[in-house]
Amino acid sequence: MKTFLDEISKKIISLNYQFEDIKIVVPNKRAISFFKKSLSNNLSKPQFSPEIISIEKFMEEMSGLKKIQRIDLLFHLYEICKTDNIVEFNEFLRWGNTALDDFDEIDFHLLNADDFFEYESSLARIEEWAKGNSSNDLMKNHSSFFNSLKIYYEKLYKNLMHENKGSLGMIFREAVGNLEIYLQNTDKFHFFVGFNALNKCESQIFQEFLSLRKGEIIWDIDKYLYEDESNSAGKFIRKYFNEWNYLRQKKESFAEKNFELKKKISLVGVPKNVGQSKYAAEISENIYKKSKREKTVIVLGKETLLTPLLSGFSNNKIKWNVTMGYPISQTSSSDFFDLFFKMHINVSSNGFYYKNIHEIITNSWVKEMFQFNKINIISDMEKLEKTNQILVDSSFFVDQNSQNNLKKLFFKKFKDSKDFINRLLNISDFFISFFGSIDLGKIFLELNHFKRIKEIFLQILDKNKIDLIGNDINSLYKTFKFLIGSEKVNFSTDSSEGIQIMGLLETRLLDFENVIITNVNEGVLPPGKKNHSFISFESRKKFEMFTFLDKDAIYTYHFYRLIQRAKNIFLIYNIKSEGLNSGEKSRFIYQLKFNNLKNHDLKEINLGYDFQKQYSKIDLIKKTEQVEKRLAEISSKGFSPSSLIEYLTDPIEFYYKRILKIRETEKIESTINYKDRGTIVHKVLEDLYKPYLNRILRIEDFNLMEKNIEDLINEKYELVYGRSHKKIGLNYIIHEVLKKHIKDFILKEKNLVKDGRTLEIIYLEKDLEKNISVPGLSHSVKFRGQVDRIDKLDGVTRIIDYKTGKILPSNLKLSKIENLFSGSQFASSFQLLSYFYLYSSYLENNDAVQAGIISFKNLDQYFMPLSLSGSQKNNFIDFSILSLFEKSLIDLIIEIFDRKIPFRRME
Repeated sequence: MKTFLDEISKKIISLNYQFEDIKIVVPNKRAISFFKKSLSNNLSKPQFSPEIISIEKFMEEMSGLKKIQRIDLLFHLYEICKTDNIVEFNEFLRWGNTALDDFDEIDFHLLNADDFFEYESSLARIEEWAKGNSSNDLMKNHSSFFNSLKIYYEKLYKNLMHENKGSLGMIFREAVGNLEIYLQNTDKFHFFVGFNALNKCESQIFQEFLSLRKGEIIWDIDKYLYEDESNSAGKFIRKYFNEWNYLRQKKESFAEKNFELKKKISLVGVPKNVGQSKYAAEISENIYKKSKREKTVIVLGKETLLTPLLSGFSNNKIKWNVTMGYPISQTSSSDFFDLFFKMHINVSSNGFYYKNIHEIITNSWVKEMFQFNKINIISDMEKLEKTNQILVDSSFFVDQNSQNNLKKLFFKKFKDSKDFINRLLNISDFFISFFGSIDLGKIFLELNHFKRIKEIFLQILDKNKIDLIGNDINSLYKTFKFLIGSEKVNFSTDSSEGIQIMGLLETRLLDFENVIITNVNEGVLPPGKKNHSFISFESRKKFEMFTFLDKDAIYTYHFYRLIQRAKNIFLIYNIKSEGLNSGEKSRFIYQLKFNNLKNHDLKEINLGYDFQKQYSKIDLIKKTEQVEKRLAEISSKGFSPSSLIEYLTDPIEFYYKRILKIRETEKIESTINYKDRGTIVHKVLEDLYKPYLNRILRIEDFNLMEKNIEDLINEKYELVYGRSHKKIGLNYIIHEVLKKHIKDFILKEKNLVKDGRTLEIIYLEKDLEKNISVPGLSHSVKFRGQVDRIDKLDGVTRIIDYKTGKILPSNLKLSKIENLFSGSQFASSFQLLSYFYLYSSYLENNDAVQAGIISFKNLDQYFMPLSLSGSQKNNFIDFSILSLFEKSLIDLIIEIFDRKIPFRRME
């Protein structure tokens, strides 16, 4: 394949310059290694390479300034702003970075700062005047803001020049100022290769080299694209040939028409980003297997697709090379520190939130790192879950006498910002040490991410920066987010073999036979109107700065330049409309379809699938031999009323919970759930009444109970939630409500005794069981249950079930026994009759028995007995019911064991 770099290499060699007498300037440093390899391949004998540098490095040489790091530049600006009564660092971070970008643009375009800021301020005043009385403080502040920006710009420029440092914009401006001196002191001939949209600095410098015959500019554009004035790919180069004196005198020499040559172009619609990356990996892998010699590139429209793309390669023997920057903010390493900050930001006087602790411990590599340091953090988490602690004091993890440094770093409260940053540095060291013990191939990326983040923390630790940020952790967090947001891990190797993976800007000067581009959607490629600037559109037009229209033209150039020499092109776009993504194809796809050149074989492919399809739940499960064995296990341990109610409610859920033992994962909850409320009430009542079993209760007994309620409810609360769980907010209200319910209940029964009635507690939390012979089964079936309370009131035996929820008497009225086995609506009645059936062996046939519920949300009703029409007098249960209940119970068990009857979902 004939590439642009090969053409240029041959041209430069043919000019017979000594390589030490030339300098080649390219748009970015990533192209340098490819350029050197191309020169080497086209030389007939070995030579020392000519000097090839990026435009940024070239400008730095000419300016004599050293480029200042972005974080240092930001704090330089903040120090200037502080003198102008802007002291809040948080507020400054909202606009400081944008201001620095705008300062660079002013310098790139060699603007007079006085004229520019006066114009912007005038525009703001005109807008304020036009609004008249309706103008607000924001509009008035807008005008004064530009006046302040002018002062900040001038002071920053002066301060940096004094230190012999500069922002990128300053370096470009000073390079223009030093151009004459540079030209006088160099004898080298300069080649400016592969440029397109030039700022004023670049334009002036390039024109001066051309006019003095000390340089040549070599454009990379196809003749077809240059001549097609409707295509903005050639917008800037056409402009330079029209406006530059040197180029006007020299006829353009774009002889190649590569874009019109034979090409296969596949326009592929794929849902979602992951789908696009997987498809790109599959296509490139197929091409690589067919011909390893063909040059293939995958251009990621979004950098975040890199990880799913790499995981999409199915063959480890596939060679690939990443030459792009990946945002650190999108890595698991950044996620970890993000969660760490949030955990310490959210900490209260009562401790850390369990949710924050859980998020950080379950983050990638954290558990493994603790294990590597011989710390069982999982057991700590299990203890928290068992005690349901929402707020966790640092002492839970770290004793004052503990020598465990890692736990202290994670969970000890910090003193100040410096202490916190030092802690982050130490944690970084722990991770780096841990990764050093693992195969480098598995954790290469993570290791480099932590090393780079550590460098960022070292930058922040600089004394001046810490003093400026102060001890506010929120400001520290925002500083970290700002720095991490602009930071990238740069993957760059000299390998030109295998599948190349790049961003669009990294493809400058490079050509490939097979081009695969993802995210070819409007808003991504091109990005569209994204204005992160204070500079108005009107000012950009007046001062000939780049507008969003120019930026669209820049992306158009890069897109068409990349595909102009390719043979096979795959343009993959997202067809899924969600969030800010409209699912709209890029204008580039529509342009290719509209032009429809005769040698372009366009093929449209839609790989979408029906997202609306609902996967139906399993409605039927057949019983197997394994199911029979599991049922036999359950029957030997015992079916409980609640398990049978589950079957009656939904046999499929019974199968999942009882046969497969699939239970819902217990979660730590911020408020006492209904189950725990019931547990607390049951345990308190058991302890209150236990000392008085099997004797008639007296007034004095209830007086003692009332005194013990407070201590007992606190004790049971701590048993469920742990000693460190404080009763605050809704939990405090629930705690007090439960205490009132218990007090009201004790008072209710105390008044019964006062009125001369006799009350005797027979059993509390009584375990009952009965073996049942079931026809057709070779083994008996155990039926078991636990009754909350059995007592005697005026000689009548009562089987009682406590409920902390609300139950009405109407819920306990039953017309016939068969109804109990028809669904969940009679669950309470089924439970009560089950207890009566299990307790019947303790009773005589002439005993007066009631089974009922005491609902703590309906204490006015007190004891609500089960009422079966036609079979009870005074709500006493007739013993004749037992045979009917047992028959229906056996029929139910036979159905559960019957292999011919599958588990079927209830409608």
